[in-house]
Amino acid sequence: MSVKVVIFDWGDVYLDWKHKFWEIIAERLNVKIDLLEKEVQKYWKLLGIGIIQDTEFWKKIGEGLKIKIPEESEKWIEERFDKDFSVNKDVEFIAKGLKNHGYKIALLSNTEKTSLDYGKRHGWTKYFDVVIASCDVGVMKPDLRIYKIALQKIREKPEDCVFIDDKKAFLETAKRLGMKTVFFDNHKHKISYLKQELIKLGVKKEAFNN
Repeated sequence: MSVKVVIFDWGDVYLDWKHKFWEIIAERLNVKIDLLEKEVQKYWKLLGIGIIQDTEFWKKIGEGLKIKIPEESEKWIEERFDKDFSVNKDVEFIAKGLKNHGYKIALLSNTEKTSLDYGKRHGWTKYFDVVIASCDVGVMKPDLRIYKIALQKIREKPEDCVFIDDKKAFLETAKRLGMKTVFFDNHKHKISYLKQELIKLGVKKEAFNN
């Protein structure tokens, strides 16, 4: 078995995600969390594939909830990353070790532009040779097209790639293309499990000795 590329998902894999932000916004807007989440789900994909940006997103949320959204909402998506996400240092350490041992490292994420830009500014993408974000390519996982775009950008055969994600449905599409996959959620699995799974798939043990 050969592995040339390790592809990471972002939230709950490479990044720790507290999943608290929408509760904060619901309190700020004085609305019920379930009503807010219902409106968010209507427009989140449009934001995630870059069709709308933050201002229009919040405008639509306000219209759906029949409330006035404060002007500072323009910064709320960035605030989401500031308050809700941080790099998982153990996973980052693995990515660094893989890169140092000659593996190509990639990110494949459903994410909006403001969050991606935030991550880039704060060095959260520094070990990635290739970044494939839904907001840049106009399509989201588990759509087959984003995986094909990823392979084009990575320039390696699917059988030489390992894709790590915390959603099984997203892994299934990768499998259909011939990629190796690892189901990993950094809230549920130990980092030793991720190492073991990567070694099983053909990653050299030395890659974990930075």
